[in-house]
Amino acid sequence: MLKNYGGVMITKSTNVCFSEIENINELRCSRFPVNRRKKINPVKFQTVRKATPTAIAGLLFSTASYNNTIQNNVTRTLSRSSGAEFIGLIRQIKNYFQEHPNKRKSLSTSIAKHITSIDTVLKVLDWGTSRKIREAFDATVMLLAECGNVIISTLNRLPKIESDNKDLLILEKKWEILITSIACASNIPAQKRFDAIVELIPDSNRRSVKTAIIDAFSIMEDEIDVEFIKNQLKQFLSDSEHDEYVKEYAKEALEDMQE
Repeated sequence: MLKNYGGVMITKSTNVCFSEIENINELRCSRFPVNRRKKINPVKFQTVRKATPTAIAGLLFSTASYNNTIQNNVTRTLSRSSGAEFIGLIRQIKNYFQEHPNKRKSLSTSIAKHITSIDTVLKVLDWGTSRKIREAFDATVMLLAECGNVIISTLNRLPKIESDNKDLLILEKKWEILITSIACASNIPAQKRFDAIVELIPDSNRRSVKTAIIDAFSIMEDEIDVEFIKNQLKQFLSDSEHDEYVKEYAKEALEDMQE
């Protein structure tokens, strides 16, 4: 069955999808030696004994304050460094989407290895649904499919699709892109990808998400036991599925696997 992913027609022979696109140190204070204590005037010794903890406490306080200052400075430095790196990455991603579609392939791998946070993935999805980006769907899938496990983790952060969501269509598109990206992510074990997609079925209540799941199963046909995939597709053919379009879509995918 010929599948259309964001304007790109993909057949079984291209199921490989985009995988080919290549401690402060401890302060020790010793007590007065026993022989020295005998020579010290008891009164003076009392004074010294009372004064010593105060001196030590002052020293400890001073040391702690100094180290806290260093720690805070280091934290601020790292924060500025991390912030600068994040901004730099965002610029790279922006440039990626602004490139001609034919030039994105050579950039996707080098950029994707730096995309390690869910927040960055969500930012990429924002670009992926922009009308200003040429072939945005394909470009986003190509990039996210190279990112690794973080895209699976993003499934728990992407808002669920609710009918009263003012950005319903955009959110649907984000789910489509993310599901397709997971199916195409060859650097993640196939079974892990498959299980992550299967877990989406019970909560999928939108046609676009259901068809994206069906397409994902088709993409993974050569990586997962076909019988496992068929069993999942049959859920879309049961009486509990009231969308005839989805039923027909799943039926076609099932028939293709039986050829």
